[in-house]
Amino acid sequence: MPGGTFTHSYPGTVSTPIFPWWMKPFIKLLCTSMDDCGEYMLYALLNGGEGAQRKGEHGDDLGDKGYYGGDVVRERVWAHAIEVVDGALSASAETA
Repeated sequence: MPGGTFTHSYPGTVSTPIFPWWMKPFIKLLCTSMDDCGEYMLYALLNGGEGAQRKGEHGDDLGDKGYYGGDVVRERVWAHAIEVVDGALSASAETA
């Protein structure tokens, strides 16, 4: 998949309507709003390069920070992602 990108993003804790009303004051202090989270994730996707990437809660590139898999695992995940996407595209082409 030349030019393809696989991005794993960790948005952190996001303030959503699932939290009960009595938690709202804490949520405002501790969580990212849905709008801000959306902007951070869009930034992460639009500013990515080719290959596998890891993005933090503000759309920043995490690089190898906190990653313990090594290059072998990264290559296996990338190969699996390509296999899944190619399979989905093949299935889609057959039904079209």
